Amino acid sequence: MKAKHVVVMLSHNSAPYIKGALKSLLLQKFRPLGFVLIDGASTDATNSIIENTIPQLEAEGIEVYYERTPTNLGQIGSYIYVHRNILGDKPETIVARLDSDDMFIDSNSLSIFFSEKYWEPDIGFVWSNFVYSHGVVGFCKDVPPDAGSVSEFTRSPTNIDKNWIFSLMHGWRVGVFNAIPEWRLQMSNGEYFVFAVDRVIVYSILELLGFDRIKFIPRILYVYTRKRPGSVTVKLGDDYYFKVERPQLISMKPLERIEGRFWEKS
Repeated sequence: MKAKHVVVMLSHNSAPYIKGALKSLLLQKFRPLGFVLIDGASTDATNSIIENTIPQLEAEGIEVYYERTPTNLGQIGSYIYVHRNILGDKPETIVARLDSDDMFIDSNSLSIFFSEKYWEPDIGFVWSNFVYSHGVVGFCKDVPPDAGSVSEFTRSPTNIDKNWIFSLMHGWRVGVFNAIPEWRLQMSNGEYFVFAVDRVIVYSILELLGFDRIKFIPRILYVYTRKRPGSVTVKLGDDYYFKVERPQLISMKPLERIEGRFWEKS
């Protein structure tokens, strides 16, 4: 893949939701852009949706790599496959995650996320905030000044949930992911973790980088699906909203611009 900025999506039986995710990617203004999609042996209509959308993505100048694996590799297995076999020869490539049931919040999300303002040469991990699809703003924030070491912050038994501030949207450099020791991604039985995957990957990255080589973007760039399916309204304050119809994103037409985000005015 030639693109130096890549969105990675994993899917498995994602037919009810993936149209919205792909539509939000299609509407991104950032170029040049790569897109890697690994489907884990879906048995529903996921693959037909993907195959119908790929020509649209390519027509918009997005470089696409799509593969359907014969078995479901799981999230961690799929990420390892992507980084070692598809992106592994380009350690400086920047990866942004997009889950197959989520969306970017507007057409500028990737332009902001991939900005050199945040990805200075020594930065290996970047994250921003999100909004839940039922309208509640997420919990991501910058690392507090009194956090101490990475181990102290991430393994504090009294603050294990309070200190999880690195959720989506986030991304990393390929070389950083490939430097994670494989044992960190495995349970005691040698199999890859199948739960708390975000924390397993992100905390492993933080142990490698420390707090000096990560950066927080104080913006909402991502819609995290919590309530589905159905019609939902995402609100900011009392006056502005945008409406999302699940399972398909109906419109992301920019009508009103507030703090860099597009909202529909009521």
